[in-house]
Amino acid sequence: MPLFQCDNCGTMDNTALSECGYEQMNYFLEDPVLINKYKKEFGLKEDEPFGNYCSGCCPLGEQKWHGEFDRIYLPKGEFETAPKGNLRHKQTLDEAIEKFAIKIERE
Repeated sequence: MPLFQCDNCGTMDNTALSECGYEQMNYFLEDPVLINKYKKEFGLKEDEPFGNYCSGCCPLGEQKWHGEFDRIYLPKGEFETAPKGNLRHKQTLDEAIEKFAIKIERE
């Protein structure tokens, strides 16, 4: 399954391990009360679409990191999903993301 960068915290995650991908949040979430609540949580405007969110930021789950692999924080907004599903740096197209990792104290 493809990797993606969380639009909230910058973490790398896998689409199979998070319930809050772009499609789930924008097309399958139907309760208007929850939609408004989650948009407020993420600081989104009413007409602004949801992004992709990791398991640690996903309001639909437990908001807890899944633990299937180490949580890697990356500079927000600098990564995209490559055609083969890996994560790559937008400017350099480098898929060796570990060298861009931000050191964070253990959660």
